[in-house]
Amino acid sequence: MYADEAESSYNIAEPVQYPPQPEADDGILRTCYCGGEPVVATSYSRKDPGRRYFTCENVDDGDCHVWKWWDVAVMEEMSDFQTQLRQLKDQGNESEKKLVKLEKTVCLVVMFLLEELQRLKTRVSDLASVCKVE
Repeated sequence: MYADEAESSYNIAEPVQYPPQPEADDGILRTCYCGGEPVVATSYSRKDPGRRYFTCENVDDGDCHVWKWWDVAVMEEMSDFQTQLRQLKDQGNESEKKLVKLEKTVCLVVMFLLEELQRLKTRVSDLASVCKVE
């Protein structure tokens, strides 16, 4: 080992931060650019020993393929699930409010129809008594 390597940051075992891959989906990868299936592999580098990552099943063909840290993908997936859950809860709350409003409207309509029915019954009764009198 050379003196400059001894002081190099390459000997420090901390995770490397790579720029995000805009073409890759957030969360757990579903398919590669080539259409191949993502697989989980383990890093054996000094910077990230034992850290798992997603890559493509066709990674050995020399072309460009997906690559993403497993823990980053899982955290993104969990964040997406939390967002979706929050949206579903909001939709459920909105649906509940709409249901309560519809129930009130239906009750008002039923009350109006019952009153109208009573009014019509009275009218029929009045007409029947008028018809009998003559």
